[in-house]
Amino acid sequence: MPDTTPVREVMTGDVVTLRPDQPVQEAADVLAGKHIGAAPVVDDSGKVVGLLRDEDLIVSEARLHVPTVISFLGADLVLPPSMQADVVDVDRVESGQQRTGLFFALWSMATKLALAAAVGAAFPILEAAGYDPAAPDGTGDFALALLYGTVPVAFKLAAVALMWRYPLTRRRQAEIRDRIEAVAAGSPS
Repeated sequence: MPDTTPVREVMTGDVVTLRPDQPVQEAADVLAGKHIGAAPVVDDSGKVVGLLRDEDLIVSEARLHVPTVISFLGADLVLPPSMQADVVDVDRVESGQQRTGLFFALWSMATKLALAAAVGAAFPILEAAGYDPAAPDGTGDFALALLYGTVPVAFKLAAVALMWRYPLTRRRQAEIRDRIEAVAAGSPS
């Protein structure tokens, strides 16, 4: 998109709004129902008085709407690529080299190996547990549910524990980006 493209050409015209006195659960239902991550909060005169984001609902102590929690748990699909880009930036600052292709090739290979290992392990485990998809009595269905429901959740929780104190904060990433841009502009800092 050209830098001169007016905002009116890319903005959402039919804006969903929330009220300041609206219950949190109802607001979460609106966000989930419209498949949006945020909505402006407007007073009775239509003046914007704030913004409610789905992250605000997750952080709050309010009872969460199930789709909101599910979309939060699905963050494992979008966070790794973002974190990978941040790690590439750290490497670029520390090594002085641009090795993005190498990093993404290695991550792509690791992802493919992990998927192959998951398939290579799942089928023998299901067979050992007695799962038979053709069995009329559902023999082994519990093993299937356990393997495809509980095990991934356990891995996600382990990943959360590993990443809980991720050292690359927003502030640190901004400093790294400033250094990269300074080097690109010809004035290393």
